[in-house]
Amino acid sequence: MNALFWFRDDLRLQDNPGLFKAINQADRLILIYILDETTPSSEQLGGASKWWLHQSLQKLQQDLEQKGQRLILKKGNPTEILNKLVHDQKIESVFWNRSYTPHSIARDTSIKTDLKSKNINVHTFPGNVLIEPFNVKNKSEKPYLVFTPFYKSYLMHPFLGEEPFNIPPHLPQCFDTLSSLSLDALGLLPQGLNWADRFPDYWIAGEKGAWTRLHNFLSEDLQKYRLNQDLSQKTSLLSPYLRWGEISVRRLYHELTHLSIKTPSLSSVISAFQRELIWRDFASHLLYHFPNTVTENHKPQFNAFPWIQHDDYFKAWTKGKTGYPIVDAGMRQLWQTGFMHNRVRMIVGSFLVKHLLIDWRFGERWFWDTLLDADLASNIMNWQWVAGSGADASPYFRIFNPLLQAQKFDPKVQYIKEWVPELRDVNDKAILEMDHLFEYTKGVYPRPIVKHEDARNRALLAYKSCRISI
Repeated sequence: MNALFWFRDDLRLQDNPGLFKAINQADRLILIYILDETTPSSEQLGGASKWWLHQSLQKLQQDLEQKGQRLILKKGNPTEILNKLVHDQKIESVFWNRSYTPHSIARDTSIKTDLKSKNINVHTFPGNVLIEPFNVKNKSEKPYLVFTPFYKSYLMHPFLGEEPFNIPPHLPQCFDTLSSLSLDALGLLPQGLNWADRFPDYWIAGEKGAWTRLHNFLSEDLQKYRLNQDLSQKTSLLSPYLRWGEISVRRLYHELTHLSIKTPSLSSVISAFQRELIWRDFASHLLYHFPNTVTENHKPQFNAFPWIQHDDYFKAWTKGKTGYPIVDAGMRQLWQTGFMHNRVRMIVGSFLVKHLLIDWRFGERWFWDTLLDADLASNIMNWQWVAGSGADASPYFRIFNPLLQAQKFDPKVQYIKEWVPELRDVNDKAILEMDHLFEYTKGVYPRPIVKHEDARNRALLAYKSCRISI
């Protein structure tokens, strides 16, 4: 049988359900990645994501070549590309793993209907979540809006216990004569100024890179995970690999479960990490059931919120020049590495929407462009959580004090001094209390663009003006 497997956000060989099924059924197999040029602006890849995708596709090409297969690269309209391949190569079955963004759902439904009308078998599978969003509902058969009951329901779900797939040792014969674009022809790397030049210092993309990072996390960093109150400590750093499916979330969940059984002393910290994986699924759950939240507030009362468009403040925030060291450290870490510590994401998000009263959508778009792990569902949910406009959202009166956050989570000022070099020679106490930093640095480090108490009071008034409550 001639078959085709379509890679998307699942750039791996291990525990790839669609690929596994295609390999077991096909005599000859096309493996393809299509850069979709029909994607709406809200879902088009940001610059950092494109950089990672380039590296990941390169690694996948190498992995497949070692197994005697090829990765065909195309860009354009997936419907047209797949139809032509199916017709020209006499493909009988097409396989892919499902995606849950609004564009992906509409596109895949249309392609599946079209192919089936031509008597082509289409097989789709869950490949990037623990449990698919349509398989989890509350007792009223409605989607969950609050994480805690969602989490409790997940732990009892039979699908959570499904075992991962291993890749068979041999792959079916490839189609040697098929034309493919070069990787460079996809145009994923920065043009002109290479703002990503430091990314390779921090990241090795691809499936092997994912497993290396996982092994390092389990052997070195896992014991500190739950107690990670110090921003200078590492997190798992697995989120970009999960975003691009270089390791499956199901495989990761099971690796952790097996480790918990083997090492009971780690069970509590493992449960804490697994909870974060379920939080990731919660984001997909919300986006699937509420696709309008890509651009709209989940809570309609936020439509009247008195946001302020202040270009200078927004630019200062993006450049890490707000005069608040913990905020600036996070924004500079993001720009240099394509990543930001989870705790700091909350701090800088709260600062933008509450201290500066800038619409959360501006922050979401900036993160979308600059994060290597930019996942649409997680990005939307977390920004609406911080703003208070989401389903399960932060209370409006929770306005992080950047000074207190720095004192609590960076007491030795290691994180701040790593990412804000002009403060490295400044006394730690002065940094934590933000005491005359402009003068200490002779004007190199900026004065605070807003005063915390004034900004906090203004934010509370803004929320109350819209009659927003918990």
